[in-house]
Amino acid sequence: MRFVLIVVVAAVVSAAMLLLGIEYQWPRALFHCEGFGCSAMGVVYLIYAAAIVVAFAIGGAVFGPRPKASSGLLTGGVATLAMCAVFGILFVQNQMQIADDWRDYADVCAKHPSLCPEKLTPSPSALP
Repeated sequence: MRFVLIVVVAAVVSAAMLLLGIEYQWPRALFHCEGFGCSAMGVVYLIYAAAIVVAFAIGGAVFGPRPKASSGLLTGGVATLAMCAVFGILFVQNQMQIADDWRDYADVCAKHPSLCPEKLTPSPSALP
């Protein structure tokens, strides 16, 4: 039971560090990117998460109680759940940001319709 508790605490700490690293964009200190080049950072984050899961699985198999394979699967599974929780939290945060941006866009379009070309009515000469 002590092993499971240690694994859960370590997975939560690792997940929190990954979440903070993604939120504050710590990997950009290692991998400089601008514009659309930053779209590959998502792949880097997935690689980090996969490396954490693999490290947990190997660590569980090496340092866990017998049976070693079972300990490795347990630690890998707990780490996988923690990483899924991180990406779930990030997904919800991104969806909330998208909804806020759309509300801001709708407010701007209501105040200044000339800034929103899809809201303008076409002139009769522009119709086919």
